[in-house]
Amino acid sequence: MEDRVRIRSEEILSDDWAILKKTILDYRRRDGQWRRRYARPMIAAMAR
Repeated sequence: MEDRVRIRSEEILSDDWAILKKTILDYRRRDGQWRRRYARPMIAAMAR
């Protein structure tokens, strides 16, 4: 299967008690065109 998503960049916005990242990605549409998407910041909990 061909790749449909490419991660362009990830930026850590905060890494205090959890990690907050901003991700920019490209995804391929059904018609074959690539589109850029700015994903909402996500929080990943960390065990410290």
